Amino acid sequence: MQVLSQKKRKPFFKGKRDDLIFHWILLIWPLLQFSIFYIGVNLNSFRLAFVGMEGEFTFSWFENIFTLDNYRLSVFNGFFKSLRYWGISTAISLPLSLFFSHYIYKKYLLSGFFKVVLFLPSILSSMVMVLLFNKFMNGALLAIMHDINPETEEINILFNSNTEYDAYIIFFNIWIGFGTGVLIYSNSMATISPEVVEAAQLDGVNALQEFFHVALPHIYSTASVFLVTGIATLFVNQYNLFSFFGANLTDGGSIGYYIYVHVSGVAADIDDPGNVTIYHQFSALGLLLTAFAIPLTFLVRWLLEKLGPSEN
Repeated sequence: MQVLSQKKRKPFFKGKRDDLIFHWILLIWPLLQFSIFYIGVNLNSFRLAFVGMEGEFTFSWFENIFTLDNYRLSVFNGFFKSLRYWGISTAISLPLSLFFSHYIYKKYLLSGFFKVVLFLPSILSSMVMVLLFNKFMNGALLAIMHDINPETEEINILFNSNTEYDAYIIFFNIWIGFGTGVLIYSNSMATISPEVVEAAQLDGVNALQEFFHVALPHIYSTASVFLVTGIATLFVNQYNLFSFFGANLTDGGSIGYYIYVHVSGVAADIDDPGNVTIYHQFSALGLLLTAFAIPLTFLVRWLLEKLGPSEN
């Protein structure tokens, strides 16, 4: 009996060891990429922020952000533009996403159709959506407006220097990000206990009251995650500006766009000593933005947890 029990145990341990080897083989490549392209890059950026061109320790890169006009004006313009983009987009898209999610959750008229149409921008490449959106706004829409009023001036809305493009970009980001929120919120609402909904209906609540007193408290934690992650990624979000303008936006755009354009632009000519300083300068800027974003993220999270509705 002892010999048989030992024979039974051997395949078990061998199989367990083989499973571990297989899992580590699957993990080694993504872990290597994470170590190099996230941990390694960020550690190097942290080093560059405090190292001068001769290898000396310095705070001059941080000082340049506040003292040199070519950095200070662009950084503060991009900082406030990012806040404006995020604030307006969130203020419009979050309530609309929640209401549409409840509409789809209740399976009202054409709810399945709206679910597919609203989620479509999240499936396709953002570059494809930029091309479609630009063609519609500067082609089909202008043609329709011209048919209604032949005196309508046919201009390119996006690239007309006399036209403010912020509303255009904000509208596009609301549209392209709308479907993801609707899909997640509606799926979260689908997990609401039918007994809770029936009890609320027996108490005489209407659809609007059911949304505020049943659905919203149930999905509030999901919505708060969207808000917190939006704050955490506030200063790295390009808001699709590069897809529209490439590197040709004259006023700097959002802070994420400003950093990306300058850092990616010097990579083609890294042997130029003047370009090397860009990495040091924007490493310092990234560190400052991180120092600002971390407490802001925790503050928003604390406020949402403290002021939000309770599911009970």
